Amino acid sequence: MILAEKLVPLHINNRSKRDRMSTILHIETSTDVCSVAVSEDSQVIFQQDDHSGPNHAERLGTMVDEALSFTDNHAIPFDAVAVSCGPGSYTGLRIGVSMAKGICYGRDLKLIAVPTLELLCVPVLLREIPEDDALLCPMLDARRMEVYAKLRSEERRVGNASRS
Repeated sequence: MILAEKLVPLHINNRSKRDRMSTILHIETSTDVCSVAVSEDSQVIFQQDDHSGPNHAERLGTMVDEALSFTDNHAIPFDAVAVSCGPGSYTGLRIGVSMAKGICYGRDLKLIAVPTLELLCVPVLLREIPEDDALLCPMLDARRMEVYAKLRSEERRVGNASRS
């Protein structure tokens, strides 16, 4: 876990709004891990993770409050909130999306829904260039001996999330 006190904001106050890239609050609650991060100019400037299990209702509010305090203290304006939209833990997703919608409504921000299975492909795609005919198949545990899975090709999405 990265503590907010150790982070130095990358924000430069004299840039015009047109020159500034997006500042986004990220919320991830689709699995047992609860995570909140803030990125500015594609760099993570704040991050907190809780790996202690499915206690998102207890932890998420505090984590988001600390992220908002960090950005407010450094005069960093938000442009949007990104939240995982599943598939994944139904309760976790409801908690994360509700928090994200409340922040967006209260601060008049844009809401970005991030498909969990698409996001799982990103580390692979950043490390290597798959062959043209390669298929990626990210999976999440759906419990009861089932998984959420999706086939993805480099050119386009092949299949929708399904429970198998």
